[in-house]
Amino acid sequence: MSLSALTLMGCDDLSDAHISSFRHAAGGAHASHISADNTIAVVSSIESGITVWDLTTNAQRYVWRHQEDGSNLVSNIHIAFDNSYVVTSDREAFALWNIEVGEPEGFWRIDEASIRDIAVSNQGRGILVGRGNGKVMFFEPKTGRRLEFLGH
Repeated sequence: MSLSALTLMGCDDLSDAHISSFRHAAGGAHASHISADNTIAVVSSIESGITVWDLTTNAQRYVWRHQEDGSNLVSNIHIAFDNSYVVTSDREAFALWNIEVGEPEGFWRIDEASIRDIAVSNQGRGILVGRGNGKVMFFEPKTGRRLEFLGH
């Protein structure tokens, strides 16, 4: 009993003071992802679309959109470990974005089931799409090759 009391008392030295803060989505966010090295953040919000931020300077780099008009519905974002690509998705479609040039490399639609989660490998070589029906698809954007895993 006394050991746990000492352990809890040792945590009192932590400070609640903020080092800094910066608002990346004024009206709230649907989704966000921070790169593995903490230098890039990608945030999806209704009003602002998909915004790419340079966290070393807190400067906005790009603003992307899946649809030209209407509300942004992107709910999944993943940054490749090497910071080369970002993959974004709404429930029905996903896009691969080149971070270096800020342009999309492709948009693809899913017909069978809604998209639940998404990830991209280094250099954008492969995209993993988790779907609402329990299936997972591995997609190679350069070749168009698809592999489906049926789960369980």
